[in-house]
Amino acid sequence: MERNALNNKIVSSALITSFHSFIFGMNLAIFSTYKEIFVSDKRIASFMMTETEFKHAVCVICLGALLSNLCASMINIKRKNFLIINGMINLIGQLCIKFAFSSFFIICARFIIGIGAGLTTGLVPLYHLKLAPLHLKGLFGSLNQLFCVIGVFFAQIYSFYFNKESNWQIGQNFTLLFVGLHFLSCFFIIKVEENSVQLPNKNIIQLISNPNARKSILIITMILIGQQISGIKSIIFYSEEIFKKTGNSHLYIAFLGISLILGTIVSMFIIDKAGRKKLLLISSLVAAGNLFLLALNKFIFFAIFGFVIGYSIGLGPIPWFIAGEGYPEDYKEAGSTLGISANWLTNYTVALNFPILLNYSTKHAFLPLFVHSFFYFSLFLFYFLRLKEGKLIFCD
Repeated sequence: MERNALNNKIVSSALITSFHSFIFGMNLAIFSTYKEIFVSDKRIASFMMTETEFKHAVCVICLGALLSNLCASMINIKRKNFLIINGMINLIGQLCIKFAFSSFFIICARFIIGIGAGLTTGLVPLYHLKLAPLHLKGLFGSLNQLFCVIGVFFAQIYSFYFNKESNWQIGQNFTLLFVGLHFLSCFFIIKVEENSVQLPNKNIIQLISNPNARKSILIITMILIGQQISGIKSIIFYSEEIFKKTGNSHLYIAFLGISLILGTIVSMFIIDKAGRKKLLLISSLVAAGNLFLLALNKFIFFAIFGFVIGYSIGLGPIPWFIAGEGYPEDYKEAGSTLGISANWLTNYTVALNFPILLNYSTKHAFLPLFVHSFFYFSLFLFYFLRLKEGKLIFCD
């Protein structure tokens, strides 16, 4: 039975679970700012990392997320309990970073953090959709992305102060305190209502075997892949390197975070009125145009602003919850697992290979992959995405 009105318990539960996404965004961006600490001629603590080890430590979060997203669909645990477990995993990951004594241990810690990230992207959007009143589905569904980009922004500001060998551990203590308190708060969220008619959840094999589902699988998976081939995560992972080439890196990074937050907030309040398809198309075209300018090394400041705002009004929030709207109730978890797994695999591939493109040539790094991908992705959305009342329908 759907909820039709807000109350304090719904709002507090939505906010508490949204901080899973905040932690996810923070972890996504914060470690890349530690490069000068861990990759150095000096010995930091009892170890140092090579460039290759550091690159894998940054990207391995995606593999942990991929694993947890696939495994979560096979375990029959209530969403509230899973979210509590996720809070504990986030805490364990941060403890491992705090007490790491080798490069391998750092990579393992990042993998554990990735497990938490995968559970976040799989659980939080679905929990919010079950929690939301009917007329606020889009707004609640966008909370995941909003808190994620706030987490990214926080990580960038945090890194301005706690980015030295002498004080990064102090910053890590604050992170541990916050993650620990969030873990405790997860015990107070409400259980989402189950359907009045209980249907057994279908698995991925059953979903793929259903001929009525194949077009929905293709569309939703492509939308989730399209989110990653936009290049946004690569800009987040390696923002320091990109902005060092333009000067005033701290200022640019702060503006990047503010742009992401403002664009996502705008999207939250227009998404239910404008519709998913229109926002995705506008988002793709605006982001692609600005990415093209960035690739040509023209109007860099304007292009970065335009790109992240274009991304955040559609490609940022919509893919995370569209699977929850595009499948019947008994297929939601399998559909989300399939699409989000493709998202994380693409994320890993792009993040691992983007530094090669960046080192090859700043001018051409974005052009061969991201701009062309945007063009074909926009055509795909225009011709294949079918909607009813602004939402994706289960295709037949």
